[in-house]
Amino acid sequence: MVSQFDFSRWDPRLGVVTEDITQLEKQHQIMPWTAAFVVSGAPKVAQAKAQRIKSALKSIADVKVISLTRLIKVNNLLENAMPLFKRSTRYLRFQEQISQFTRAMIMFEGNPDPMILKGCYWRNQRSPEMENTDPIEDDCGFYWIAPTLPMLGEEVNSCVAQTEKLFQEYGFEFGITLTSVTAHMCQAIFSLYYDVSVPEEQQRAKVLIHRLRRLYTENKWQCYRRAVDEMPFSLSQELDQDAIELKGKIKHALDPHNLINAGRYQTASPKGSQIC
Repeated sequence: MVSQFDFSRWDPRLGVVTEDITQLEKQHQIMPWTAAFVVSGAPKVAQAKAQRIKSALKSIADVKVISLTRLIKVNNLLENAMPLFKRSTRYLRFQEQISQFTRAMIMFEGNPDPMILKGCYWRNQRSPEMENTDPIEDDCGFYWIAPTLPMLGEEVNSCVAQTEKLFQEYGFEFGITLTSVTAHMCQAIFSLYYDVSVPEEQQRAKVLIHRLRRLYTENKWQCYRRAVDEMPFSLSQELDQDAIELKGKIKHALDPHNLINAGRYQTASPKGSQIC
């Protein structure tokens, strides 16, 4: 989200090497792993919760706590002072970091922001216009795939390690967001970006995404979103047969002649035959 693939230095067939990723992290002051979450409640209650969290994590992380109200004020002050420091590269970089962090925090309030789409341009030959960002219109190549995992360290580590190995095999940069859904379940959201102007690269991305889908099915890591290019599904390989049968009954009751989205969101008919 803060940088793009450097086509002048890096080989798209091999992907960015670890040393270059480390250099980008230093340049943008980003840690290899970053976590963010909201602590809500009455001000004093929220402050007490935040302090307990900070104390619990202090041995493994540098924890910073800031109220959204204060963050917005700081961001506004930096923006207003920008004309005075517009020649300072350090100031502009700091102001941009605070601005992005503020926009990210506002999204936790349920307000969407086009900034989140900037990552889609990682392997795009052009830079995004943040106020008119449209990855589809700008021919960005990307897949998202999100297996659902039990909140167990060995299970999460296994999924991450096997997925990263496949990314490296096909020459793409590995990126992951782990989202806590409940105390027992999380979603691993993997982002795969490619250059649509290069047919060979586009084909590599397609093969990789098929291998990832197969990997997650074999390990019973159900993906919480499914893509159109997977349809029609191979029903025999679907993990939740009871849910498929139930959806088939609802589909048959509401659309007995299969006129709505034929071939999409495939289900099994009440008689067990396949609805396409």
